[in-house]
Amino acid sequence: MAPHWHLNLGHPSDPYIKALLKEGHISGMFTQSLTCPVCQQAKINNCPHSKMLPHSSSTFFRIHVNTLQINPPTHKGHNYVLVLIDDLSRFNQTYVMREKGEAEEYIKSYLMEIKSKLGITPAFLHTNQGGEFNSHLFLNDLNTQGISL
Repeated sequence: MAPHWHLNLGHPSDPYIKALLKEGHISGMFTQSLTCPVCQQAKINNCPHSKMLPHSSSTFFRIHVNTLQINPPTHKGHNYVLVLIDDLSRFNQTYVMREKGEAEEYIKSYLMEIKSKLGITPAFLHTNQGGEFNSHLFLNDLNTQGISL
């Protein structure tokens, strides 16, 4: 296919170009495949994360934690959602927050609830290393409970 058509059509695949030619929507193109450097670069797969986490073998062993911004805010002025997901069961809990700084208190409350109801203390909290989880007081509290971040 002609390079300019390939670029102008947004780098379509060969089967797509052949279908357009067959239906008469485009003309004047070659029917051979074109090696496009942009398409080749786009097909390169990223290497997997260097430290893949094995799945948990028991419930509440590892909990994934993240905060998401709500836009627009709720009618009660909540701007964020805290999401906690158990790695094994995929059980999840969400909390709405006005500020990201509220996340630590909700996490502490969640951990106490798990401990009081199930007698389990998670071994790991897996986060995206967001700043809302980095206060020394919070990290010391997790460390005291034997929870790694």
